[in-house]
Amino acid sequence: MRDQDVVEGLLRLERRSVAIYEALASSAELRGRAAAAADLFLAHERRHVEALKQALVTMNAAVPAPGSAGEQPAGAPREMIRTAIDHELRCIRSYHSGQVTLKAPTLLAGAAGTMANEAQHLAFLRGLLGEDPVPVAFVTGR
Repeated sequence: MRDQDVVEGLLRLERRSVAIYEALASSAELRGRAAAAADLFLAHERRHVEALKQALVTMNAAVPAPGSAGEQPAGAPREMIRTAIDHELRCIRSYHSGQVTLKAPTLLAGAAGTMANEAQHLAFLRGLLGEDPVPVAFVTGR
């Protein structure tokens, strides 16, 4: 798999991340630490999108137009947080898998850093639900 293919796949996931955290951040039912985290994580995810777009530009590749953001998280705050947790696990798995195939050192470093950031999100979200924030030493997603 080419670096460009990996980056394009990660960009699709990160655009979905933005949509999920936009829904969480705009939820009137989310309050306190959860609402503050949604705002912060949304800013992180937007930076991830921009970094991936820049990586494609650096490769002289076209930046794909955004597709459908998918179904928005809905329901009670716990359900919305669970949707974000499930998505973070998918992101972590994709970054973990991408590190196996990425060849450019800057892309590999960026993927590792972003994967760690997604794991931080995951730990915080789990804590909001009263779950063990870090049940394993190294998260590889699912």
